Amino acid sequence: MTKRLCLVLTVLMICLLSASVMAKTVITHYNYPGHATAWTDWLHEMAKVFNAKHPDIEVEIMTASSGGDYAPKFAVMLAAGTPPDVTDFHPALGASYLINGTFADLRPYLERDNIDLQRLTSASVVSILTSNTGAIWGLPADIFPVVTFYNEEYFDRAGLPYPNDLGAAWNWEQAILSARKLTIDGNGDGVPEQWGMDRPWNRWYMWVHQTGAMLYDRVLDPTKSNWNDSRIVKGLQFPLAIMNEGLGPKPSTPNWSQLYMWLGKTAFSLVDGPGAIGAYYKGTDLRYNIAPQVHGPENNATEITMGVFEMVDASPNKDAAWEWLKFISLDVDAQAKFVEMTGRAPSLGVLQRRYQQLCPYLPSNFMAFFEAAATPGSQPNYIIADSAVNAAVNPIINQIWAGAIPVETATAQIHEIVSAIFAAQ
Repeated sequence: MTKRLCLVLTVLMICLLSASVMAKTVITHYNYPGHATAWTDWLHEMAKVFNAKHPDIEVEIMTASSGGDYAPKFAVMLAAGTPPDVTDFHPALGASYLINGTFADLRPYLERDNIDLQRLTSASVVSILTSNTGAIWGLPADIFPVVTFYNEEYFDRAGLPYPNDLGAAWNWEQAILSARKLTIDGNGDGVPEQWGMDRPWNRWYMWVHQTGAMLYDRVLDPTKSNWNDSRIVKGLQFPLAIMNEGLGPKPSTPNWSQLYMWLGKTAFSLVDGPGAIGAYYKGTDLRYNIAPQVHGPENNATEITMGVFEMVDASPNKDAAWEWLKFISLDVDAQAKFVEMTGRAPSLGVLQRRYQQLCPYLPSNFMAFFEAAATPGSQPNYIIADSAVNAAVNPIINQIWAGAIPVETATAQIHEIVSAIFAAQ
């Protein structure tokens, strides 16, 4: 009788364990490898922690074979009816999915759990994560505000004040004056050994925004061209003046990719963000620091973008996916580990003053990142689903930098072409 009872109990326990295993919800996080290895390593580490805390959920990390394969493979999974539950598209890469509603609205989940994003992160971050219909299409991983990087040693040699000490006087005029003193062509061959400004053409839309203008009627899924606004001409003339005077390389400059500031070839940069520190500056012997973005005629708004985690609307496991999203984006310990492993700037306000503690190699004025992120008017680059727009705009912009077309003519052409594209939609 005792043996029979033990056998019955053993069978019962096996059945219960099997039922428990069968009840476990498995969710897939589809990871973009372009975020870098440290991001992927962190995801795997957090999945172990999360799975241990949630015995009813198992997170599996699926990383695409390459950055170029990420979006096409996602499209195949969607079409096949086997989508992942969670993704980490950055806004530009996921533009069409963001606009067509592929990502679930997280606002109901936030409201259900009494989570107020405005209290956890900055208003600019919440604005970026909010669609034109008011939906919250993702949760933040980090923030990437573009600021001024400058080589203190070069500024000292030139007898120039540091950008961080100038406040609002660090403006376009001062940037050009500084670039003149910082550009050194010692042998007079027309090719500086030291350039003033790094990649003046990069993120050129920032200079337009600093005039108070906008290229389009809105950032997300624009419908109207503003390229006939004369202030856009003024914005484009700032980087063009730097290049035409030989104070910064042009896209056509031979080996311009060997002239980066972190290589010691340029005195200051206005086009980099937190990611450059861990990727390029960490481990160098440069004496550098950062400051808020340069001031234009109207403001010193900058570009701010971010890594984002999204829930796929077609996911059959939304409640489990939401628990994972909350953990990796809003859990303080998980985010602290993210910052420590990746060096990226935290989106959670509670971690921002701990940034240097988590990443001891940061420059002393690291808080300039968060000042820039909170600057009124700071926004991401335009998120446009129709690739025809940028396919039309970018070649004409490149003609401006090459000196092949006047700025006024170029902007008029762009306005005509883009207006026709929008009208046909």
